[in-house]
Amino acid sequence: MVSRGAGIGLSFWPVAKSVLLFLGVPLVAGVITRYALIAAAGRRWFEQRFLPFFGPFALLGLLWTIFVMFSSQAQAILDDIVGVVRVAAPMLLYFGVMFFSTLWVSRRQGVSYRQSVTQAFTAAGNNFELAIAIAVATFGILSKEALAATIGPLIEVPALLALVYVSLWLKQLWWGGEDGATLASLGVSGEPRGTSAGCDVAMGCANKYGSAPAAGTSA
Repeated sequence: MVSRGAGIGLSFWPVAKSVLLFLGVPLVAGVITRYALIAAAGRRWFEQRFLPFFGPFALLGLLWTIFVMFSSQAQAILDDIVGVVRVAAPMLLYFGVMFFSTLWVSRRQGVSYRQSVTQAFTAAGNNFELAIAIAVATFGILSKEALAATIGPLIEVPALLALVYVSLWLKQLWWGGEDGATLASLGVSGEPRGTSAGCDVAMGCANKYGSAPAAGTSA
């Protein structure tokens, strides 16, 4: 798909070193930071003050990487926009197949709406951050492999956000509206907005990807 059928020589160790670097180092640093700060300032300060302050830096780092990558490859994207579409098409297919198949199997097994939606979004979601890190470390930031990995989050966000609304609609069709919000809770049907205790699964995904309608809900 990316290499246009050309052979790619890839050794095991560059990928292994990338995984160890981008997973092992942050894991060790996170464990050390957690226990050191809890011992120094207490668990409550760590969870209520430090984590809300430090958490957004991970997203900022990902956004900076994507910004640099697209800035350096802007001309390549414009010159080969068909290649971007070729990468996007199988990703959209993947999101749809994984989400609906997991949701259907969960329903057939008698799983509740909340747990079914949780499983479906977990199956459809991808760890694109790690994919970008490995692609950049292995092939270089200017490579087509890195560009293909970068396109992933840009497709994942609107795709999964659209699936939030689909899951709310399917709840009425497959679960009879049990366990929480209906489409009216998002203002889709034009009825007054509101929410109930069970809407946190689908609504939580909407909040994660910045859905504007979720801001109208109440506790």
